[in-house]
Amino acid sequence: MREIKFKVWDKIDKKILYEKDADKQGDFPVLLAVGFHGLPIAIDKDSFRDNEIIGWNRDHNLVLMQYTCLKDKNGKEIYEGDIVEYDHNIPSQPDAKERYIVEWGQGGFYFKSLVDNEYNSDPTLEVEIIGNIYENPELVEAS
Repeated sequence: MREIKFKVWDKIDKKILYEKDADKQGDFPVLLAVGFHGLPIAIDKDSFRDNEIIGWNRDHNLVLMQYTCLKDKNGKEIYEGDIVEYDHNIPSQPDAKERYIVEWGQGGFYFKSLVDNEYNSDPTLEVEIIGNIYENPELVEAS
């Protein structure tokens, strides 16, 4: 069974929140729920009291990024929205690297090329995470 977990981009504080950090901080400020459409949504915990919903306010300041169940060549977990780099290992072209954005589409996670917008679904590509689209938008623009 695949592991389902998320990290969250907080648009206000401009930082990534990880579920694993909840133990260190004492509380994770976001509840992950399943919306009527069957997809996960993030809800500000202030909308709940005593385990009851007091206001169903979907927090539009939070962006969910799902874990792909893939890891990069360094063992780091790859999430939706991550920017990864693939080294083609061509000795005559030392700069033969390609960057991809990790996206959900066509029933699974794909690597979308920043060069030609083509999709690569090969889970065996040895990629390295170099950032994500929220904290490092310059990596997308530089391609």
